[in-house]
Amino acid sequence: MATGPESNTWTVFFVFPLLILICETIGLSVAQSSVKQYYLESRGRTTDGTAFFREYKPAGKAGGAYYVRYVFEYNGTRYKGEWQTSKAWVQANKLPVNIRVRFLPDNPAVNWPPDVGVRMSLFLKVLFLLFCLVAGAYLEPVPKRAILD
Repeated sequence: MATGPESNTWTVFFVFPLLILICETIGLSVAQSSVKQYYLESRGRTTDGTAFFREYKPAGKAGGAYYVRYVFEYNGTRYKGEWQTSKAWVQANKLPVNIRVRFLPDNPAVNWPPDVGVRMSLFLKVLFLLFCLVAGAYLEPVPKRAILD
């Protein structure tokens, strides 16, 4: 590995922008899901639904996750959803089973089953976003002028 000016150039022009891009991409994804989760928790309504199908979706060699599909009705219209669940829930419940579904009244397509779903707490998501902001500020390269002074 090179040392001196070559390694500094490599770090500034390749590694820092790559790390910043990764943090921003993950941060924006988490932020978007956090907004939906906040709206569901603060403005959402709860109704009864029915879980009718479960499946295991493999994710490469590392493993995968279990998902449950469900339906619920609101204002005479049937809506469906799919959410990640735990293996324990899959083994403990025989389908079809009645579940609670939380949804936004103005957009019922945004929904989740609180009794079924695996969900990260809103606090942890906000903490992760703060970490991404701090990491982005820390990784931002120092201007040459500041180095020369």
